[in-house]
Amino acid sequence: MRSDISINQELFEIYQRNFPFIERNEDTVRWILGNADNRVIEERNALGRLIGAAVVNQNALLLLCVDAEYRNRGIGTGLLEGAEQAVRDSGFGTIAVGAGFDYITPGVPTSRSRFDSENEELYPELDRAADDFFTKRGYVHAWDCNCFDMRCDLTSWRGRCRHLPDEAPRIADGVTYRFAEPEKVENVCACVDDAWSDFTGYYRQEALYHADSPSRVLIAVRQGSRNWQSGSIEQGSQDRQDQSIEQRNQKQQRVLVEHGSQNWQDVPAEQGSQGEKDVQSAPAGQGDRNRGDGKASGEVAGTLIVTIEDKKRKLGSIGCTTVRPAFRGQHIAVGLVMEANRYLKEAGMKEAYLSYTYSGLDHMYGYAGYRICVYYMMAQKKL
Repeated sequence: MRSDISINQELFEIYQRNFPFIERNEDTVRWILGNADNRVIEERNALGRLIGAAVVNQNALLLLCVDAEYRNRGIGTGLLEGAEQAVRDSGFGTIAVGAGFDYITPGVPTSRSRFDSENEELYPELDRAADDFFTKRGYVHAWDCNCFDMRCDLTSWRGRCRHLPDEAPRIADGVTYRFAEPEKVENVCACVDDAWSDFTGYYRQEALYHADSPSRVLIAVRQGSRNWQSGSIEQGSQDRQDQSIEQRNQKQQRVLVEHGSQNWQDVPAEQGSQGEKDVQSAPAGQGDRNRGDGKASGEVAGTLIVTIEDKKRKLGSIGCTTVRPAFRGQHIAVGLVMEANRYLKEAGMKEAYLSYTYSGLDHMYGYAGYRICVYYMMAQKKL
């Protein structure tokens, strides 16, 4: 009889074979696949090798894949039917692919954009086959916007590369960008609570506030009046943009709460990005910052988590970008992303990514060099 360790390793290996382009922290994927409450449906060949698998927990289909040489034989359909039955047996009336109880990918990877988008450079191996597979079996895209990951090629990124030391923050237009010190945890969390409270759990991780951590909290500190407005921004237009994003956030929150996805156990490994609200574009050169002297004082206006993910692959990430409502429309989010890019490039990273974001943010992140690399069908089906 195979041990749980052996099965979990096989599941991770089949995931790697079938999703080579998905960026997800290995420890996080292994933790999700190793959950003792998972229901695993297997398909093996004559030699006993795992060639197809479905993994379900509660009403979330966490993984469904079949090795390429065994596709188009009805194996995937059989695995999906088994997964749906497991969800019914658990008392649920809806099955969600990806984002639900937990997720390895937010949804079904696809090249299909269902809504207007910009700044797109998709993985060349990406297609719509999996999207079509689920659509033919009664699944629908449950969001009223696109969901996607984005990447930035730091080798060709044009922003100037500088150090970002704690003792020498940059100041421009009354905003200081710096790393948060341990004593600033509560100030940071107050900002996040105000901007998008679902992210506060991420920002309470103490390790993020230490200089030797691979993940750091970058903050924007606004000097002067809280009610400062940029003369170049039409406030009515910005209010409409914020309202549109807020509606999408409420839509997403309903979906996540409906499927019980409030899990912070994999916080150290992965940073999401769906809470970012500042979608106003920045003018060319907005990322250039001058260095200020001494510690920054003032109110924390925005936050971002930047991570050196893999030194061997020279891969970094950004995520959990937030801007307080009172400070939106000032290009603070763009400034945070630009500063994070500089930090990663100076650290020797050649590429950066952000995962699980959605329509509207492709515009803002695009200013900092990020491009959509994969879309997700946020697939759901009533059983």
